[in-house]
Amino acid sequence: VIWEPASQRHASEQRSAVKRLPALKWYPKMDQWIADPNGSDNRCFNYPIALRLEGALHAECLINALAEIVRRHEIFRSLFELQGSKIVQMILEDIPLPFLSIDLQSVPAEEEEKESAVLKSCAAEAHRPIDLRIEPMLRVTLFKLSEQEHLLLVITHHLACDDWSINILLSELAQLYSGYVAGITSPLPPVRFSYTDFAGNYQSQKQGPAFKSQVDFWEEQLHGWASQPIEADFDRLDAQKREGRHLVKTFPHSLVLDVKQFSHANGFSPFMVYAAAFLLILARRTASEDTGIGICVANRNEPEIEQIVGPFSNRLLLRTQARENLSVCEFLSCVSDASWAVYAFQEIPQGELLDSLCPGSEQGSPLFHSLLVLENAPKHEWHFDGLEVNRVNFDAGTACYDLHIWINDQNGLRLAIQYDSTLFLPHTVESLMDQFHHILHAFITNPGSKLRDLAF
Repeated sequence: VIWEPASQRHASEQRSAVKRLPALKWYPKMDQWIADPNGSDNRCFNYPIALRLEGALHAECLINALAEIVRRHEIFRSLFELQGSKIVQMILEDIPLPFLSIDLQSVPAEEEEKESAVLKSCAAEAHRPIDLRIEPMLRVTLFKLSEQEHLLLVITHHLACDDWSINILLSELAQLYSGYVAGITSPLPPVRFSYTDFAGNYQSQKQGPAFKSQVDFWEEQLHGWASQPIEADFDRLDAQKREGRHLVKTFPHSLVLDVKQFSHANGFSPFMVYAAAFLLILARRTASEDTGIGICVANRNEPEIEQIVGPFSNRLLLRTQARENLSVCEFLSCVSDASWAVYAFQEIPQGELLDSLCPGSEQGSPLFHSLLVLENAPKHEWHFDGLEVNRVNFDAGTACYDLHIWINDQNGLRLAIQYDSTLFLPHTVESLMDQFHHILHAFITNPGSKLRDLAF
């Protein structure tokens, strides 16, 4: 054990060397995560990454590289506390890196059994919530399987990292590790612009007309909105456990080509076509033409923040009317118009937005039950000197939403859904995936047909 979890006493000692500033409330339940990290759905927003390292690992260089990332990016040196109804972010000058080293070489087991045991340990660690008041939002476990094989588990939190940030983290980790192996102090340029700068700029603009126009747009957009969940296989309890399972399905590469050709010919983006398909599914499964889904936007509109680790991505409601008398192209035009409107007003964090519209009130119903993400964050090339490194996919066993949907159309069409297994059976989610396929095909082959005539 290199570092043990911080105690309350240890954390309070460190807080003397800290700067405090109002935190951006990215998520509606962020204050609940701080007040009661074990009793809320805080653990569902852990962000685990597992890497298989094959070759001669220099463990000290790896630890030093991770420590340098913590030093470079202040979000990993941040703690949070509640001051009344306000959330305060505290940035420490220094904080120990949570690093656990586990040697499994002497464990008597077959290779497949050892692999299964390690992945179960990864899932268990991903389940353990981060206490945002006293623990940094980065902890690391290194499993040594043999002299030439290790598995590196990095747990961060969505309050520290979005998908874009993970690519920065892995790229910097590779460059730092390779530099330290070669005897170079650090090959990375200093960080000139920090997440604090971004947050400070945002806070200073909150009293201006641009912020008011954003609030005015969303006040109109959310007027009369009541998110309707789709029918579940099990009773929907007041306090869901948010246990999750993961399903993945791939579709023929020809489908991607058809969607892109159809989108280009009709003036839509492929994402708008994918979103329209899921909006139609939700409309049918909730028996409501007034339908909406959460979408994720990178929200990195300034070049200074393109290389900064932080929770810049925002989750917004994409709402439209799926009236059955609309043609496919008319419906897609509605989705396109709604999408462009949302993109133009994407900057207010979801939690801040709801606080502005409903100050001092509890948000009893979520803004949306399903989140759709197009995996198009820029991918950095990363190379660890002397190692072959690959990401390892494993199911963390949690679910942030009823349905958390990822679409990747870079090499074929890959659809992944993390679903709340306390609500849905696997075959229900599988049928939803099949419906998505059928709707895309219907959009492309029958763009003039009415929505009511689409059978799926």
